[in-house]
Amino acid sequence: MELEKANPDVLGSLYALRGGLSAISVEHDKAQRADEECYEKLNNIAMRAGARCDTEDPVEYAEYICGDGLETKLRNEYKDKLDGIKENEINERYIGDKESRSCNNDITDYHRHARKDFIIFAACFAVCAALIIGFTCSIIQCNQSYSDSASVGAGILFCLIPGIALFITAMCFMGYGISNLKYKKWAKKRLNDYLEKLQKEREAEADRVSEERNAETTRIAAERKAAKEEFNKLLEKLPALREEARTVLNERNATIFPLVESCNVYHKAMTEQFTPLLDERDWQHLDLVIYQLETRRADNIKEALQLVDRELQTERLENSIRAAIKSICFTLERGFTALQNSIYVNCSKISNAIDAMSTEMNIQNNQLAGDLKNRLAELTDSVNVGNALQAKANESSAQLVDDVQALRYYNTD
Repeated sequence: MELEKANPDVLGSLYALRGGLSAISVEHDKAQRADEECYEKLNNIAMRAGARCDTEDPVEYAEYICGDGLETKLRNEYKDKLDGIKENEINERYIGDKESRSCNNDITDYHRHARKDFIIFAACFAVCAALIIGFTCSIIQCNQSYSDSASVGAGILFCLIPGIALFITAMCFMGYGISNLKYKKWAKKRLNDYLEKLQKEREAEADRVSEERNAETTRIAAERKAAKEEFNKLLEKLPALREEARTVLNERNATIFPLVESCNVYHKAMTEQFTPLLDERDWQHLDLVIYQLETRRADNIKEALQLVDRELQTERLENSIRAAIKSICFTLERGFTALQNSIYVNCSKISNAIDAMSTEMNIQNNQLAGDLKNRLAELTDSVNVGNALQAKANESSAQLVDDVQALRYYNTD
């Protein structure tokens, strides 16, 4: 091929191709910046509603705000907040009865002992009375039969001594019984006082629990009312936020759509211009091809591609790419003036190709058509292409091709 034998022209065309890819990569950067600005604005809109989205795609973010996503999230958060405002468990302190059983046991014991003492007292008193009566009757009979006063005195004394002992015993048990009855009365009074105190404590605890529950119910009602008012305010703001989000998305699309359209047109013109020189599938190895030709490792593109294939089969590819980029940067710094004429010629050819394709472009409105024409004019301007070539000198051709493909199929809603 005659074009391949003229290495300066071939290199100039390859640099022009790299410049075109760089120009589209610059456009891709603009689209990304527009997306970042759009995302920040949408995020601020969502934050004003208090329900941001986790997505990083601005189009999806706008759909979330303008569709049902934001409202659904607000409703779910409102429901969760209502569920979270629950009545805390008011624990009632259990006031146990620790003494009433003991008091009842004491009362029972005192009553039992008193009853036993009175029974013993009654038995002793009855025996004493029976002895006295029996001996008295015996003495009277004896007195009628014998007139010995000494015998009568002895009989009386013999009758009184056991009776007195039994009487004293009976009085002691009666005293114990009376004492136990007094203790029983004291135990009953102690039990009644304790039960009265216990009842007061339980009533006070019940009042405390009731008061706390009423306060908690009032607090819950106030919090639910405040949450509902806040939710209603957000719902009232929602239409304005949606309209603002639509405006932001439209501004974003108005910026990005001309970039994408111009990229597609420019890419098609570049394909027609440079595919005869280097197949589009090899554009990602453009750095290595230029490097092989510049360092005279290859005399033409075919040989350069063969060397690239060898590099791909080894582990030296990354180092080779770095060396190629370094060589391209050096060329642009030292000999860019020599490339400007070739870039100008190729940009003119691309511009002519675009003019030929202009009748095929379907533009929706005059404003968009004007933006697209201005964008294409910038892309086909040799000065802008040269500036883009220098700006993207440190990026590999593979990255440039990725940026081109990303912009061609960019999400324009």
